[in-house]
Formats: sequence, C-alpha cells, structure tokens
Amino acid sequence: MRINFTKTIIDNLRPNSKRYKIYDETVPKLALIVTEKGTKSFAVIKRTASEPIKVTIGHYPDVTIQQARTQAISILKEIAEGKNPNEKKRKFRQEMTLKELFDMFMERYSKRVKKSW
Repeated sequence: MRINFTKTIIDNLRPNSKRYKIYDETVPKLALIVTEKGTKSFAVIKRTASEPIKVTIGHYPDVTIQQARTQAISILKEIAEGKNPNEKKRKFRQEMTLKELFDMFMERYSKRVKKSW
C-alpha cells in the first residue's frame, strides 16, 4: 500500500497481529514498518540485481518524516552508485572492542614487562 506520509496518518496507524509495511508516495522505496507491538520505524527497502537491501533509518517520532525522506534519498543515491550502505555497519562491528584491545595489551606488554600486572 502507498500513502503520502503525514503526521496525522502515521499517528493513527494501529498494530496488527503481523508486522506490515506502508510505502511513501513521495519517495519511492521509503517504507514505514509497523510491528505487532506498535513500534513504527522508517526503512529503505530496495531490490537490486544481486540482493535485496534493507537499511533502517530510525524510529518514528524520533526521526521526522522529512528527515526520513532526506536520508532515504541519500541512501538510494548510494545504492545507485553500486554501494551497499550496510557495509559500513558491518565493518564497524568487526572493529576491535575496548575489551579486546585491553586483553591484547595485557598479553603482549603487561604480563611480559611488568611483574605487578
């Protein structure tokens, strides 16, 4: 279903027994996902030749309709350039955490050099 996103329309959407999506008429591929519990979040859902891409923008009303449309346009531009916006998130998750860095420091330096580790 496609509707023009307005504050009144989105506020009046009610949860169902299943999660459902409503697409925006103004920006193609911008969807509002309503969960069973009533959580509403914006996402860009685009099918490419290689894979479907879903990029979550944020929860409504934390993200306004205009902010969601602006972010959706920039995400769609990235996808058109052949980039997957989710790759940034994957790379960030694979980076070393502070605990891993601390453990590595303890093994490589503290335990070898300091007697009081």
